[in-house]
Amino acid sequence: MTRLRNGSLNVANDPSTEVAQKNVVYFKETTGDPLAVIDELKTSPVVVRYNTRFVIVTDYTELVAIDTKTGENLMIPIRDINQHFTFFLPWAGMEKAQYVAEAHADVRAAERMGKLFDELLVANPGMFDMAHGRHALNVFFTRLLFCFFAEDTGIFEEGVFTNAVGSQTQADGSDVAEFLTAVFSALDTEDAAKKPMHLARFPYVNGRLFTMAPEHVVPQFTKKARDLLIESGTLIWRDINPDIFGSMFQAIVTPGKRSDLGQHYTSV
Repeated sequence: MTRLRNGSLNVANDPSTEVAQKNVVYFKETTGDPLAVIDELKTSPVVVRYNTRFVIVTDYTELVAIDTKTGENLMIPIRDINQHFTFFLPWAGMEKAQYVAEAHADVRAAERMGKLFDELLVANPGMFDMAHGRHALNVFFTRLLFCFFAEDTGIFEEGVFTNAVGSQTQADGSDVAEFLTAVFSALDTEDAAKKPMHLARFPYVNGRLFTMAPEHVVPQFTKKARDLLIESGTLIWRDINPDIFGSMFQAIVTPGKRSDLGQHYTSV
């Protein structure tokens, strides 16, 4: 920050009230209307020339920001900035993800989930040797199936689960387990005011499906496991009748039965 304010990194026109770094940010303090200032600043030659990702203006009461790549806007009381950190996740290398459903979920859904199951076993050696290891994985995959189905059928907002994983976790998968634990907790929280702001879009799901118990360990993820999770989420799950979820789930967790996946997709 010191180098940016005082050194050659700062490309701002007015260093007394502005801080700017190429490709990253243009920050301006103002005593005027932040909206009027940012409206003029976002198209200024210096912002355009340096391909600035985020333009931020504040009077230290209100903060307004623009993501020039996605076109998204943020206008908040500056005291609430901690509740809106997801807006700035690209600075941490996590782009805002909007995955497009690519194909109908059929046999491929079980195959991809089966690959994810296998990858998680590799990433979590000895999990089946734990007292509740197999049960924890069964519960985990049941929750995943629900989330994929829910975001394609109007129970959740469309794509909210898959996009959240893609936007709010590291590409190497190192924090996916922690993030999914937080998501499951939010889904089990009835009072929306008690949910973290970045998980507020996840509704309460009754029936204790997402109630976390000590034995409900969310497995650790690798980069490959995270990729498989996101790929599974891009399938169109609404076309799978829930009546066959049981058979599909059995195929996932019993590797020997995967060669017979076709038999689980006869008509209901």
